[in-house]
Amino acid sequence: MALQLLNFDPGKRPKVQKFKSACRAVRPVERWLRLFRGAKAKNRITGATVALKKVQIFEMMDAKARSDCIKEIELLQQVRHTNVIAYLGSFIACNELYIVLELAGAGDLSRMIDLFRRQRKLMPEAIIWRYFVQVCAGLEHMHARRVMHRDIKPANVFITADGVVKLGDLGFGRFFSSGTTVAHSLLGTPSYMSPERIKQEGYNLLSDLWSLGCVLYEMAVLQSPFYSDGISLVTLCSRIESCVYPQLPAGLYTRELGQLVASCIVVDPAKRPSIVVVHAQARGMNEFFMARAQQLKSEQRRLAAMQQQQAGGQEQLAAVRA
Repeated sequence: MALQLLNFDPGKRPKVQKFKSACRAVRPVERWLRLFRGAKAKNRITGATVALKKVQIFEMMDAKARSDCIKEIELLQQVRHTNVIAYLGSFIACNELYIVLELAGAGDLSRMIDLFRRQRKLMPEAIIWRYFVQVCAGLEHMHARRVMHRDIKPANVFITADGVVKLGDLGFGRFFSSGTTVAHSLLGTPSYMSPERIKQEGYNLLSDLWSLGCVLYEMAVLQSPFYSDGISLVTLCSRIESCVYPQLPAGLYTRELGQLVASCIVVDPAKRPSIVVVHAQARGMNEFFMARAQQLKSEQRRLAAMQQQQAGGQEQLAAVRA
C-alpha cells in the first residue's frame, strides 16, 4: 500500500475508501509502536527503540519526491548487513508514511569528531581503524550488490551503544543494473563529492571511494580535506577538481593510513582502489592494532604480577627480620 500511494499515475493510486481500510489494517502496528517525541518509537512487544522516518504522502505531489521515497525503500529492503542501518518495515498512519529503521543510539561519526576537536585531542589510530574497517565492510556489501551510496560523510556513519558502526541514510543511493556503467545525477554533499561528480561527468561506484578517503582523512585530522569555514562553493569545487588539500602531518599516524588516504583521494577514478582492496587494508591495520593492544595488556599483567611478587617477598623479608 505504501508504494501504491506513491505511484506516478494518479489512476493507479488507491481510492480514499481503500486507503481508510488500509489505515484501519495498520492500527495493530501502531499499537506496538509507541511514538516518542522526535524521530523515535518503541516496539511494545520487544521493548526495542527504533528510528522513524516520516514522509507526508499526500503533500508529496511532485514525481521526483515520490520517486526518491520509493527508491530509498527499495534500496533499504535489499541491503542487509551488520554495518548498514537495517530497514525494519514501513506503515501508514493517517496521511503519513513511516519508515521504521534500526536506531544507532550513540549518535554519528561527525559528533564524535566534533567531540575530539572541542577537546583539542586527536583520535587514537586504533579507534580510527576500528571504526573505519566497519564502514568499509558495510560499503563492500553495498557495492557487491551494485548499490552506490553517493553521500558518504561522517554525519551518515552511525554508531550504536555497543560500538558497532553502521552506514545509513541511503536517500541518495543508486542501484547500478548490469547494463549501467555510469550515473550523471548531481546529488550528495559537495565537501565529499568526487571531482567527476562536481564536473557533472559520468561516475560509478569508485566515486564512493573518494568520499571514503575524505572520511578517513577527517577522522585523522578532525577537519575535512577540502572544506574550511567561510569558503565559497566555487573555491570548494576548485579545490576538489584540482585535488588541493593539506597533507597529513608526518609522524602523527602510520604510513599506511596516509597512503590509503592518498590512494582514495585521486582525481582519476580509474586509479582509485576498489572497496574490496580498501577493506582488506583496513582489516589488516585493525588486526595489527588489536594484536598490539593485546600484547600491551599481556605485558601490563606480567609487570603487575612481578610487582606483586616483589611486594610479597619484601613483606616476608620484613617478617623474618622482625
